[in-house]
Amino acid sequence: MRTLFRLLLPVLLIVLCLVSLALFRSVPVTRIWKGYSVLSVESSVPEAVVLARMAEHGCEGVISLSLQREPVASPIVPVQIQSGGGYLEQRLSYFSDEGGRFRLFYVPDAFEKETVRALDALSKETGAAMNMDGKSRYPFLVPLLTFSLWLLLGTMSRNKVVFAVPSLFVVLLTLSQPFYAVAAPCALLLLAMLLAQCLWGRRDMFKALAANRFVLVPAVAAIVLLAANGLRAAGLSFAVCAASVSAVSLLAQWHCAKENRASFVFVPIFSARRVYAMNAHASLWVLVVAAMVLVFLLLFLGSARFAPSFGVAEELSLPSPVASDEPSRRLPSFSDYMDWAWAVVSFPYRSLHDSPVDSAWGEEVTMPHFRERNGAIEAYSTVVLRYDEDFAASVEKSVSQLSYPAIEKLLAAQGRNVQVSYSTTASGGERRDGISLALLVAALCIPLGMYAFYFFWGRKTL
Repeated sequence: MRTLFRLLLPVLLIVLCLVSLALFRSVPVTRIWKGYSVLSVESSVPEAVVLARMAEHGCEGVISLSLQREPVASPIVPVQIQSGGGYLEQRLSYFSDEGGRFRLFYVPDAFEKETVRALDALSKETGAAMNMDGKSRYPFLVPLLTFSLWLLLGTMSRNKVVFAVPSLFVVLLTLSQPFYAVAAPCALLLLAMLLAQCLWGRRDMFKALAANRFVLVPAVAAIVLLAANGLRAAGLSFAVCAASVSAVSLLAQWHCAKENRASFVFVPIFSARRVYAMNAHASLWVLVVAAMVLVFLLLFLGSARFAPSFGVAEELSLPSPVASDEPSRRLPSFSDYMDWAWAVVSFPYRSLHDSPVDSAWGEEVTMPHFRERNGAIEAYSTVVLRYDEDFAASVEKSVSQLSYPAIEKLLAAQGRNVQVSYSTTASGGERRDGISLALLVAALCIPLGMYAFYFFWGRKTL
């Protein structure tokens, strides 16, 4: 029974790992806006034609210029005089590029496939220039390079099966998560496994591995860097580690069973503690892994979406979330919408003689009252409205309940504090790419640091 459990548990972990890699696979895609794709169509194509083709192909919830309405109205004074250049006028800038050459439409992510089909049909019908951001393309180069590294290190390994089988799950991780920031830590895991296989079959192998810094450093660093890629990558990396350990367990049991049946068994004289995983030959493996991580870094720099590409209109300056905006190019954000909503709701309580003032967080609208107390008339006031968290939450809820595709829904999905300007860059992608760049640089420093330590100090102390 115990032997059966020792066999079934590793097999179960391996199966769970493979299922997880298949179910939670990802394809890299970069979008300007969270939850929406931007469809840009030449202004010569009527908006009605674009919306008709989108509807024919099943696209719903498309945010366009003609569908916008006044999202908030006071029940007391439903008609108000809007000041020129206010929010309602400024938000119209979201529906064209800065040069006015393209109409912009915002399509929910759920209709990506339908949008691509509609775009193809529209392009054939009109011949006009158009494009959509965030088209997902599977980067076969990432798993292909990792597989090539796996093959190369496998040919260098002393115990080829012991290295190839457990490390194969690392290659499958890059197949499931084909990102450069995932592939670089996977290369470090391959390095750790390559160094570890040198101790296979020797006494005190696991104790020696637990104390070997040249194995522990790349292994721990790889797990930390994979976890920094997000919850999905973190969970799958732990599943891959569990599957690799399970594969080692199965290989060990197979090795023991093979020795038990053999009439003569060779036993290594030196224990694992007396064998160095890092030596002059192994240091070359470290440089090979460093070179592959450098390749990942260079490829990433060549494809990173610090400036999202728009194919036929790469020079387009589009409404985009930015880290800091220029006053002359600033577009209204969701916080501006909340300010406008506060001005609309509080308008009936303001004096027409007062000059307009900017809305401020914590501002209150009070109503004066009078009451008789102790034989005297006493004045007091009650708070009718307050610009606070409750008001902001009510505004967000009202936007989610709008019955038409409002631009405010897109703004709400980005968050309250996102700044927006006309730009050829998007900080949403830049922030993600900035993190990936840091992870790649950190991954490159690990093998280079290991080699430097071995070259200057390790050879003297080992």
